[in-house]
Amino acid sequence: MIFYQFTATPGSAQALVGDRAGSRLPKLTSGVWMYLKQIDVAAPTSESPVGTDQVKAAIEKDGYFLWPESPANP
Repeated sequence: MIFYQFTATPGSAQALVGDRAGSRLPKLTSGVWMYLKQIDVAAPTSESPVGTDQVKAAIEKDGYFLWPESPANP
């Protein structure tokens, strides 16, 4: 399954979304989301430490998935 990774600038938050535009990313208190790359999250890897089910569930519920080590409010 293909998702699109964004990073908060400035900051260290990372998020995955289902659309390349990132239209459902959470609002940042300061800065902007920058597109980083397209990734396939079919199975946990070093690039994607979580599996498809967890990512897909978060995107269906919230519109985005925040990386586990990302601060909730960058």
